[in-house]
Amino acid sequence: TRDDDDIFKGIDEVVKTYNELITKIEEETRYDEKTKVKGKLNGESAITGIRSTLKNILNFTAGSSSVSISSYGFDDDGKLKIDEKVLKEKFKEDPEIAISFFKGGEFTVGGSEIPKRDANGNVIEGEFERIGGTKMVIDGLFTQFSDAINKLITGSTSTLKSYEQSLKDDYKRVEEDKKNQQERLDQRMEATRNRMNAFDAMISKMTQAQQTLQQMI
Repeated sequence: TRDDDDIFKGIDEVVKTYNELITKIEEETRYDEKTKVKGKLNGESAITGIRSTLKNILNFTAGSSSVSISSYGFDDDGKLKIDEKVLKEKFKEDPEIAISFFKGGEFTVGGSEIPKRDANGNVIEGEFERIGGTKMVIDGLFTQFSDAINKLITGSTSTLKSYEQSLKDDYKRVEEDKKNQQERLDQRMEATRNRMNAFDAMISKMTQAQQTLQQMI
């Protein structure tokens, strides 16, 4: 049987992990106008774009009744919050719709709902069936999150793997520049040292000449 309590615990964990991720992105990309302090990844579009991508997914709606995250007690006011009472009530009201919303599945768009009847033609209290409409298969909220993150981190051409490679390339170039600069500095230092030695030798000779002249005088 389905363990609803385990599902609710899982949803709590998703909310917690999502908020930790958003907080980390905001921390590393921040810019404080007053203190002029920048996050280490400020201005990096590959990173700032992640927040927008994930936030856009939260606007997802599904089905003819436009089921959204607010339907299940979610509220996004910078950080994702959840009213567990609303979540549990909405989930138990129609678990299959809830599972389709979060995981994905088949929805009927349009049409109308009529009371459901048993084999004898009697109306079943509180149960309805949809007549007409168009069936469509959608990816649920969590599936969309999973796919979005997968595109960010999986494979050599993924967004963050490409960004990681660009950082490595930049680091390699800086190391090479540092090496070349050091070589140039070493050459300049050697040339300067040689000039100083030559100057010292010249001063020594001039001092000797001056002493000889003084003796002659």
